[in-house]
Amino acid sequence: MEATAVRVRDSGSSEQHVDAAIQWVLGLSPQDALRKAGCLAEGFWLRDLLENFWRPT
Repeated sequence: MEATAVRVRDSGSSEQHVDAAIQWVLGLSPQDALRKAGCLAEGFWLRDLLENFWRPT
């Protein structure tokens, strides 16, 4: 993201910044997206809900 942001910052409009950020987020793997969102942190406040949301029936 940083390299993309620097490239866009040097020449571009705010729309280009937004487009670059969207592409970066969409390019994240599911694991990276969870990590960046903080969902994999030990103290994540919704961890119990996520782990127990779909209980076996």
